[in-house]
Amino acid sequence: MKTGRFPLSKKPHAVPLLIAEIANSHGGSLSYLRRLTEALCRTAVPAVKFQYIVADDFLTPIHPQYQLFRSFEFPQSEFSKIVRLVHRARKKAYFDVFGEKSLALADRVGADGFKIYASDIGNDSFIKKVISYGKPVLISVGGATLSEIDAMVSLCAGKAFCLMVGFQAFPTPIVESNVNRIKFLRERYGCPVGYMDHSPASDPFSAHVPCLAMGVGACCIEKHAFLKERETLYDWQSAYDPSQFDQLLQCLKLTHAALGAPSFLLSHSEQDYSRSKRKLIVAARPIRRGAQIRPKDITGRCARLSPRAQFFTINQSDQVVGHIAQKEIQLFEVISPESIYG
Repeated sequence: MKTGRFPLSKKPHAVPLLIAEIANSHGGSLSYLRRLTEALCRTAVPAVKFQYIVADDFLTPIHPQYQLFRSFEFPQSEFSKIVRLVHRARKKAYFDVFGEKSLALADRVGADGFKIYASDIGNDSFIKKVISYGKPVLISVGGATLSEIDAMVSLCAGKAFCLMVGFQAFPTPIVESNVNRIKFLRERYGCPVGYMDHSPASDPFSAHVPCLAMGVGACCIEKHAFLKERETLYDWQSAYDPSQFDQLLQCLKLTHAALGAPSFLLSHSEQDYSRSKRKLIVAARPIRRGAQIRPKDITGRCARLSPRAQFFTINQSDQVVGHIAQKEIQLFEVISPESIYG
């Protein structure tokens, strides 16, 4: 599947982009939203994501949560200020969009990219509208079937998009993380795939879930954010305080280092280890200068070598036996090319 260049994606096994998702942890409080954004801007997190709520975009007036989501709406002027905070900190501002009004407003306030929510899976006309803006698009596939994802990927062919694995169960049990779906989708579609981590923040193992996602190729990781010193009624179950995000980012970097490159080049340390642990050809007895070296004159032992020392490994005995010693070789001395070739 041919896709456009997704600017936030990385090569497999690279450190993924970490996105701090504010969602609705603010509970409709502008002061909470601003304080949380400011705190995240002081971290090393490169992107912050918001939800541009317009209740009429996705709920009917008789829906039981309609009034609640109306209370989460903010004026365009206030979101413009919030985005300016993010941009001044040299970070990206992403927005979940829930309909055409939400999309247009997010674009006006300076969104760097959009995310299509799970509620719009199969909403082809809206998906086309979002990708028509020409900005990077995250697409939630939580709860979607493969046939639905097939259709969305075909619709977005040639565009800059990233499929996002995960779902929110307030919180999602770790055993339902399903991070291997990232690898499955990457192989099926050949496009960037990220992970929405909704594991319980209170579980010590939750810090490992994003690292596992990275290990199977996630190009970006979303993690909810909240202020632990403030009362938070919504979206707190899987959220981290801003003070925890730098630690999570460090964990991702260490995981990247631990995974290593997808090749088999030996590092300098590994080469040193090999030199110190490999059995080398040494003299089994003193060998006089001018003597022809016999099989019984050599044996294999580990030896301490200088970084530039030359040697023969135990399976290179055919390059030693039968040759003439060019110098006196002491018992257990490493036999080098210089010892027999001069």
